[in-house]
Amino acid sequence: LMPLHLFRNRAFSGINALSLFHYLGLSSIFFFLTLNFQQVQGFTPFEAGLRQIPIPLCLFIMSRFAGRLTDRIGPQRVMTFGILLASTAFLVLLIPSVGDNYWLTFFPALLLFGVGNGLTFVPLTAIALGSLPARYSGVASGLNNAVSRIAQMLAVAIFGMVMLTTFRDSLIEQTQAIEMSAEARTQLAAEANNLGATQAPASLESGAAQAVQAAVKLAFVQGWRNILMISFALVLAGLFSFYLFIGFQPVTANAKPEAAPIRLE
Repeated sequence: LMPLHLFRNRAFSGINALSLFHYLGLSSIFFFLTLNFQQVQGFTPFEAGLRQIPIPLCLFIMSRFAGRLTDRIGPQRVMTFGILLASTAFLVLLIPSVGDNYWLTFFPALLLFGVGNGLTFVPLTAIALGSLPARYSGVASGLNNAVSRIAQMLAVAIFGMVMLTTFRDSLIEQTQAIEMSAEARTQLAAEANNLGATQAPASLESGAAQAVQAAVKLAFVQGWRNILMISFALVLAGLFSFYLFIGFQPVTANAKPEAAPIRLE
């Protein structure tokens, strides 16, 4: 069912390797950012949704601009700049902790993320479709979409495991100094599966309960930052893998699948 011989094309293989890493990295944003806004920053679901609007808004605006820019200077340059810009957003998102000002911390990062990916998606698709002869354009589109969906599903499993492990370990460490019974600690460890929604054991006094809730939020931030660093590395690994396949030569459209590398002008 899948024409594997198409992967002899180095440009096609390279762009799909990039897609796998890129979508794997950026998928962490959409799920855990929402949890961060609601469970740590204290926003309602509606407020959390509103605060993520910069991402789709920038994607919409920049996609049109990216198309014209791709026609003018070529897809590789536009895509590379977009990926580097989007990867910077992961580093900026490391800054916010608990209760920080949204406009000074999250908002600039979300703008970078939206603009960067807005510049990335159009040339990425152009390379994926243009790296093969026109008769394979449907197959190229389908395979590239399948790769992106696989990456998104893997992201939920991988980052979910990373977040849960980091959160639990950090919560245990930060609550060591809080006085509570062994039973309460066991209950807290079991409750940790709820991440930022973890509640302090009912048996704790008011002061200890407040300290536990503060530790819960800090533990979530620690897990969130670990995920951001992994995502940053994955996105750059995708860009590296693309150039590892094709070198620094521009790729051309509609060459034979067996040719390597393919050039796109």
